[in-house]
Amino acid sequence: MKLQYDLGSALYQEGREARKNGDLKAAIRKLRRSGKLAPHFKTYELLGESFFEMERFPEAILYLAAAAALGNKQFRSRYLLAKALLAIDEEADAISKLKEAIEIQPTYKAAKELLNSILTTSK
Repeated sequence: MKLQYDLGSALYQEGREARKNGDLKAAIRKLRRSGKLAPHFKTYELLGESFFEMERFPEAILYLAAAAALGNKQFRSRYLLAKALLAIDEEADAISKLKEAIEIQPTYKAAKELLNSILTTSK
């Protein structure tokens, strides 16, 4: 099967626009189709973020883990994955993902703050 980058890219843009307009269901529909046609870390990151916002945490974790694995240095995907893991009480895995995000991007303030918050409250 040949990847269809043009259609995948168009669907990605439509999915981003749907997210911007607050239509998460349409965004997920478009982004899923985009990911099937032309897998890309950003597509899966947005899918994961959309599922997270809908509190569908297992699906968020699935797509955010894929996003983190597809790119070379996806620190934001790891941060979002950590947030989703925390939502299902997987604190140790969340800490691991936050440490990875900070290793990739040492100045990532949000990841540092979340990690610090976890470590402070779990003492």
